[in-house]
Amino acid sequence: MLESCRLREPERCGRIVSKGVTVHDQTVEIVVSGPLSPDLVVTALEGFTVTTDAQGRTHVVGPVPDQARLIGLLAMFDGLHIAVISVNPIDDGDSHPHRVT
Repeated sequence: MLESCRLREPERCGRIVSKGVTVHDQTVEIVVSGPLSPDLVVTALEGFTVTTDAQGRTHVVGPVPDQARLIGLLAMFDGLHIAVISVNPIDDGDSHPHRVT
């Protein structure tokens, strides 16, 4: 299947296309309510930067290669009864206070 993808539309290989929008590796910030356990951070959020702000919200920032990974992260938080406040794409040029550049 990957080979046929390369032959038909090489520019779209490895990406998800949904309703004309191509989803590809992007840095995303997920803001959740409250602190996260160190075990969760080490096991499930490897490669992500995790910080807590003065309001007690946790900011999880890291690469999301595709829509399946994003949905998986959101499902994990939901399964652990962790309230997701927002999901924000981070542009490379953003000077976001919680992003490690």
